[in-house]
Amino acid sequence: MKKGFCLLMAAILFFSACAQEVDSSSSVSGTLLSTQVDHSLYPIRGGDLQMVTSNGGASQTAISSDGAYQLVPLTDGGMVLYYIDYASRVRTPLCPNPGCRHTDDTCPAWFSQMGGVLFMNSSKTRLFCITCFEFVTGTPDILWEISLDGMTRTKLFEFDFDQNFVDAVAANEDQLFFGLRYLEQGSTPQKVLCAFDLSRREAHSLFTYEDSAWLYGAFEHSLIILSFLPDSSQDAFVYSVYNLDTGEKSDPYRAGYAPDGRRSVTTTDQNFLYAINPTTEDHGNVSRIDLKSGEEVLLCEDLPFFDSDTSYIQFVLDGKIVADITDADPQTREISHYRYAVDCQDGQVTELTLSCKNGLLDEFLPILGSISPQDYLVISNYQEEEIVIPINSEESYTSQITVPQYAFLAKDDYWNNRANYLPVRQDL
Repeated sequence: MKKGFCLLMAAILFFSACAQEVDSSSSVSGTLLSTQVDHSLYPIRGGDLQMVTSNGGASQTAISSDGAYQLVPLTDGGMVLYYIDYASRVRTPLCPNPGCRHTDDTCPAWFSQMGGVLFMNSSKTRLFCITCFEFVTGTPDILWEISLDGMTRTKLFEFDFDQNFVDAVAANEDQLFFGLRYLEQGSTPQKVLCAFDLSRREAHSLFTYEDSAWLYGAFEHSLIILSFLPDSSQDAFVYSVYNLDTGEKSDPYRAGYAPDGRRSVTTTDQNFLYAINPTTEDHGNVSRIDLKSGEEVLLCEDLPFFDSDTSYIQFVLDGKIVADITDADPQTREISHYRYAVDCQDGQVTELTLSCKNGLLDEFLPILGSISPQDYLVISNYQEEEIVIPINSEESYTSQITVPQYAFLAKDDYWNNRANYLPVRQDL
């Protein structure tokens, strides 16, 4: 009898580990997200806001203090949540089940959807995922919270079929802010800036903004929206600050086109806007604008700068601005790519040359995040794999994807162009 009881308990524990706990009882329907804008004040709770994704948009990777989370598509449909442990430098599906194939809902790391993004709250203590519309089942975009061990997946919000997640994500401890595009019958697409209260599990529409506008930054109790005015050459790009406590909106910075048709390229970091501005035919300067005070400081007087449509500030990291600059020779049509780091303290410019092979192309070394005061998590290489993408329950097609190879790299090595990679081991 005792032996039978122990076997029964072992079986219960085994199947509990296999079964993904999905708490949908507290989910919020997308229909509760009114497209009517709430012009009343929206109090910020849970501390100051910050961007928890790139202002270029969310990605399939989220960086925590102990490890990195990644969504990886499977070759036969669906995707799996992986985890890179910093201490062991091992990458593995976030699943505790020995022998699991990670291909169905008995695996806590498996998703039926083919696409999604990950991000965390401001203290990196809570993990969130938005899965994309799934064509085969007709499942809409869904906002989930995933426990850090991957064993519990809680549905927080299910979008309507005419709503989908767009732009980047800002957050603090208790609230998420993101863009939502919706299409009402007989109308053109509209965008609203949404606030999601994590403790109350309530979604609110804060304000509408143009489809070409973008959630571009966050600081204290304010959000930054970048808007484009196509009919204005002098003030074509408007950086607006919305204070969610006072309801006030200001436009502390505007930028237009230079006479040669180039424009400034920018990024944000907290309340600062960083800009590369054209000055001569093949050079520009770098400035920093405080969107709280309006103060503008020149950081660097001379940086190579050719075409604003193919040049970008990739990120601001550890006190340095990293920009990718492209030059196309009009005679030979040869295209050259450069990556520069600009020190925010002294304006010193350093060319960064580390790269990796992505198919037939060389690309500058992707930095996924800072994982310690000493190291970055990077993609050191790519491998090609074939995947099967379902069209419906009976049809599918194959496609090629590139699979990243991950490594740790000392920060000092990165800034000094030394390829001293510590590979992350893949454990299936």
